Amino acid sequence: MASIVINGPPAPGLRFPLTLKREFVIGRSVFCDIVLNKRSISREHARILEQEGSYYLEDLGSANGTSVNGRRVRDRVQLNDCDRINMYDVPMTFCLFDDSKPPSSGTIPTFGDVHHDDGSHQKLQTRLEDLLDIIRRLGSSLNVEIILPKVLEILFHTFPGAMSGEIILVGNDGRMSPHATKHGRDGMVAADVTSVPPDRRMTQQVMETSCGLIDSVGDDSGESALESSFASTMYVPMIGTTGKPLGIIVLETEDPVSRFDEDDLNLVSGVAMIAAQAVSYARAHEKVVEHERTRYQFDIASKIQRRMLPRECPLVPGYQFAHYYRAAQMVGGDAYIYQALSDGRVAIAVADASGKGLPAALRIAEFIAELRHCISTATSLKSAMSYLNQFVCRTDEGFITFCLAILDPKHHTLSIANAGHPPPRLRHADASVISAGSDRVSFPLGVDPDTQFHPITISVHMGDEFVMFTDGVSEAFNSKGEIFGTNRLDDALLVAVDKATARVQQLVASVDHYCRGARQSDDQCIVAMARGAKPPTDAT
Repeated sequence: MASIVINGPPAPGLRFPLTLKREFVIGRSVFCDIVLNKRSISREHARILEQEGSYYLEDLGSANGTSVNGRRVRDRVQLNDCDRINMYDVPMTFCLFDDSKPPSSGTIPTFGDVHHDDGSHQKLQTRLEDLLDIIRRLGSSLNVEIILPKVLEILFHTFPGAMSGEIILVGNDGRMSPHATKHGRDGMVAADVTSVPPDRRMTQQVMETSCGLIDSVGDDSGESALESSFASTMYVPMIGTTGKPLGIIVLETEDPVSRFDEDDLNLVSGVAMIAAQAVSYARAHEKVVEHERTRYQFDIASKIQRRMLPRECPLVPGYQFAHYYRAAQMVGGDAYIYQALSDGRVAIAVADASGKGLPAALRIAEFIAELRHCISTATSLKSAMSYLNQFVCRTDEGFITFCLAILDPKHHTLSIANAGHPPPRLRHADASVISAGSDRVSFPLGVDPDTQFHPITISVHMGDEFVMFTDGVSEAFNSKGEIFGTNRLDDALLVAVDKATARVQQLVASVDHYCRGARQSDDQCIVAMARGAKPPTDAT
């Protein structure tokens, strides 16, 4: 004779024979055939049908659901002897024969229990199917915000008695925060916490030992891990690819007869391991995407910066110009300009903002824009230097070394003002090399707003070469940590060349040869001017 045995509250141990009728409605209503007086049970929760000696179970649209052997009932399910049924949190057993021995109250088998009985093969198969489903579903996404809610949904499906769940991850700052929460069987998975957080002592212990644990408390204590009179809570670490916990999965049931055991802990530990790997892969993917996005943005910035620099050299009869620029990173803080003045003179400038990378590039771009305006409006070289110094001081974002030269091609003179920049070099036609600057050392722009800069004027003779450069050239390091230095730069200038382009190329080759095998540590910029009869050209 078929029967239903209730294994937990509200009627533990009671057996209801399924005779005399072909349909038995189970629910909270007094009009049901089997009455379960509990608030979590719907008025008409489910029904059992008999057809030609076989029995079937249907859920009647209950609020909290029905499961058979750990699987949610969505359509009609045929019942077999000793099947475990959960009307939400009320466990029961379907017995097809009178001599069937259902589990006693308090020893309800949980998901994953495998005993050597007639149903062991089916339970094992169910467990394997669920684990394969977990792997498939978690492997289908590279988004942590999608992966973690999936984990909770899978665990709630696996454990019909689960009432609360949270997944807590360790952030980059070392702090733990919930990334997915679910409270109640019908609650949506969310990212906010609406209840008392898990016991910190337990979570710290799990994080320190990397071992999961179960905290079960009865109603005689008056509290639980989440402040409930009945509670069984699992704390399971999510071990990442580095062997350290990425976070913790917390799962709780409030039904004392559905408390978690070691088999459940082992199962959730497997789920946590799979979830941790999925999170690790997702985070790695996010880093790759972010790296590619940053690289693309820097590539655009590099192109914009190069467009900001002059591509063409000035066309000045009797003079040649050439230039070279190479950033240590994708963008740099060095710059050079040429600017023709209304009276036929030509301004030549080289600047180097403190720092490297994008911050230096942004500061130098702002400075160059102001420099062009200043050159076109200033009444003298000294006043221009004073104005630019005060401009950099106002920005209060670091200093700029700067050298500005004004070429007068009619009188063949150069007026030079230097603000903490490496002094330019002047190579005469007789192969002598001297410093083309004042012996007075001045501060860079942006150090002291009251600094006075004193220009000097030199003559440019036939065959003279004037070379400006940034410290990324003179202070380039080789693999031994030794700098190229001004003396080696002067030696390189002693080599005879026939045009400004060749001079720049020869200087770059000398520095590269000296530093071969060493990573470029600073931006490099060179501007060369030569007085000669050949037409101007460009080294880049």
